[in-house]
Amino acid sequence: MSTDEDVRAWLRRQGAEQITHPGGNLYTHLCRVSQRLAVLGCGGDVQAAGLTHAVYGTDGFDLALLDWADRAVLRDLVNELDVIEQDPTVADRHGAYFRDVFVSWAPLASAQVIRDAQRVLRP
Repeated sequence: MSTDEDVRAWLRRQGAEQITHPGGNLYTHLCRVSQRLAVLGCGGDVQAAGLTHAVYGTDGFDLALLDWADRAVLRDLVNELDVIEQDPTVADRHGAYFRDVFVSWAPLASAQVIRDAQRVLRP
């Protein structure tokens, strides 16, 4: 599955198809924005940004699919992967905690982060 497909599946799991939005629902709006960026010749990263531009909410649309705090936890997990990789004793002391946290955040992580976490956090 591609990153684009993963993000679209995640948006559907978050309920974006059930959220009313001008022109249909939030999911179709996000997909149209991504498609428009593709037609304009923008690369995959910009298209992904268009696909996810409203997950934290936007002005005039006070609904979020993802809480700001969630982003911080995922970022912290990625930062901790580096720490654990450099100092395996951290994994000995805190690996179980990070494995539990990662399981709950895996749907938001990229394929590379998932591979890194599996490699670094293995029991």
